[in-house]
Amino acid sequence: MKIKRLLAFAVSMAMIVGMVPTFVFADRLALEGEEPAATEAAEAEEEGEEGEEPAESEDKAAPADADDAEDADDADTDDEVETEEFIIEGKKNAEPESSDAKNAVSGRIGKSKVYWTFSGNTLNVYGNGKMPSWSKETQVPWHAYRDQIKYLYIRAGVRSIGNYAFKDLKNLSGGAVYSYARGKKAMKSFGAYAFAGSSLYSISISKTVTSIGAHAFDNASLIGVSIPGKVKTLGVYAFANNPNMQYVSIGKKVKAIPNFCFYNCGLRSVSIPKNVKSVGQYAFYSNGYMTAATIGKNVKTLGKYAFGHCDNLEKVVIPAKVKALSEGLFVSCSNLKSVKLPAKLTSIGMGSFFLCSKLESIAIPGKVKAIAGAAFFGCTSLNSIRIPGSVKSIGANAFTNCNVSDITLGNGIKTIGSGAFANCIKVTKIVIPSSVTSIGTGAFGNCSALADVTVNYGVKTIGDGVFTDCTSLKAITLPSSITKIGNDVFKGCSDLYIKLTQELHSSNNDAWNGFNGGCAFLSENALTVTGKTATVKVKKKAKKIAASKLYTFTEPGKGAHLFAKVSGNKKITVASNGVITVKKGIKKGTYTVKVKVLATGDSDYRDSGWKTIAVKIKVK
Repeated sequence: MKIKRLLAFAVSMAMIVGMVPTFVFADRLALEGEEPAATEAAEAEEEGEEGEEPAESEDKAAPADADDAEDADDADTDDEVETEEFIIEGKKNAEPESSDAKNAVSGRIGKSKVYWTFSGNTLNVYGNGKMPSWSKETQVPWHAYRDQIKYLYIRAGVRSIGNYAFKDLKNLSGGAVYSYARGKKAMKSFGAYAFAGSSLYSISISKTVTSIGAHAFDNASLIGVSIPGKVKTLGVYAFANNPNMQYVSIGKKVKAIPNFCFYNCGLRSVSIPKNVKSVGQYAFYSNGYMTAATIGKNVKTLGKYAFGHCDNLEKVVIPAKVKALSEGLFVSCSNLKSVKLPAKLTSIGMGSFFLCSKLESIAIPGKVKAIAGAAFFGCTSLNSIRIPGSVKSIGANAFTNCNVSDITLGNGIKTIGSGAFANCIKVTKIVIPSSVTSIGTGAFGNCSALADVTVNYGVKTIGDGVFTDCTSLKAITLPSSITKIGNDVFKGCSDLYIKLTQELHSSNNDAWNGFNGGCAFLSENALTVTGKTATVKVKKKAKKIAASKLYTFTEPGKGAHLFAKVSGNKKITVASNGVITVKKGIKKGTYTVKVKVLATGDSDYRDSGWKTIAVKIKVK
């Protein structure tokens, strides 16, 4: 005993002058130091009960895969014990105090075969079995000594670390060491809040561990972590709030990265492997030093705000299986310059790229159906925007405060939300396609360079202040399809000349508040059209009949023609361009189809109004 204490003293002196690394000292003390008498008695009791412990059912199960087979191989070396030096480390600025059996505090943890001893500044946990869990930290037997614990030793045979076991060990200045066994005695899990709030800065997790609980290392001062290949389950907040954590390696069996898993860490980069299928909400939120993120090809779901406030993230490729970008996915990634979106993407969520001020370009795929509110709000480096016709709705403030000079809206868009393009001060031209039915409040407000606006026939509603303070706008025609107009639509447009219908002009006097320009009413538009008789043979495939074979215009009217079916056989359809399709399966005979026709008008003429005619189709 005296020789060992003299040896410990000599090694500690060597540490002081920098001769021996501190981890050697800690490890030797853990393996060779004499334990208190209470520890020895407890181990004797453990040995006495060892033969009575029933075999766990999981040990009898046949291996299901290669990894399980490896576990089975481990079971054959059940008595083998290995030690990892400084598996868990703290600030290295203190030395363990020598154990004094008279002052030691020890006990058995519940009815388990796991025991503990606290003496000086050192906590030992040992035995053979699973450590029980607690519902709060105050229930842990060594809770009263947590501020005195500077060294922690977890001995081989302890198979799990219970919930709250070592929470708030804030003075682990010497760190912690645990030995581990293979097979039946292997460490399998870290419970919820296991080391939360403790002063740990490094951890090497045993390769036998399969699960890490919620908040296990939350706020634990880690500088990095490697998640072993057998870990299948990670809990929420498992490694959150470790602002000094610079790296992470994710194991090959992790299927999901849960909500807040690496929230508010200091990761420089992350590579999500191909085994991961989902990334949870806020998973990597507020990793301000992250410059690169590689997302595995099998990821299907990226949760809300998953990479939000990664201020130095520069480039991202979204994998092909992702079909929706969630709310706030890259919010405030102020250095994000390049994003590649997958071809099968169908929606872009609210605020997905909010305040990504260095995003220079974005190619919106042709299957996207919706762009949600504020999706690209404040993307001041965007030069152009092309929105395909697959998109049906553009949300409120979707592109507000973007310095784009070119905006292309595809024919297919139905609604433009409030403020959708407000404060886009460089755009000079806008064409509203005929598919659009409503334009929301302030949609183009304060687009001060906007000089050329075309509103195609089809728009029905214009909201309040749609073109407020578009000071460069000189002329605009509001087609006769518009039946509802909001207040202050052209407020501040002092040099504007408007053409519109008399009915629209008189429908809302407040529409012209703050407008001092001129206006003229659209002229009447005459249309005369009659139907023809067309003959078609339908056998194996449907047949289309061109409009030129179906209608005769004696007075075509001004503008494009629109067509719509009023009545007729269900197997005969009428397209908006007048083309009639006769589907297969229709019986032979003559069919009458009623079709309504309209001339949309132009910058001087209103629409003609709908005219209903009859077309005959002979099917042979």
